[in-house]
Amino acid sequence: VTVLALDILLITFKSFLSRVFTTEAEVVELLENLLYIVAITEIFDANQSTLSKVLIAMGKQAHASCINLMAYYAIMLPMGITTAFWLGWRVYGAWFGITMASIGACTGYGLIVYMADWSKLKRMTGKQSEEEDF
Repeated sequence: VTVLALDILLITFKSFLSRVFTTEAEVVELLENLLYIVAITEIFDANQSTLSKVLIAMGKQAHASCINLMAYYAIMLPMGITTAFWLGWRVYGAWFGITMASIGACTGYGLIVYMADWSKLKRMTGKQSEEEDF
């Protein structure tokens, strides 16, 4: 909900935000158009950030690291380079790669969380708390 509210503010004040950094018309137009892509990216980025912390809390740090590695090195870099330079999308292509990586990471984390055996995790947590002295 917070991300959606921030995205609405980002889109609503895109002209103002663009002009905070520059007065050049070409750059302002580029930033205004780019903020739509950034808003979409932020929805997935916020969710993947939260889900990655859930995986870490579940003791699945290795899974989180592998998904991160695949999303940002196997998806973002090739897609970003291909769309930015080979297809000529420039900065839009770079952000397209970032967006696809966020979607990929969010999907990967979400699948692991969805498929988790929560009963088993609950039992493991109970055993750990009984063994530890506080």
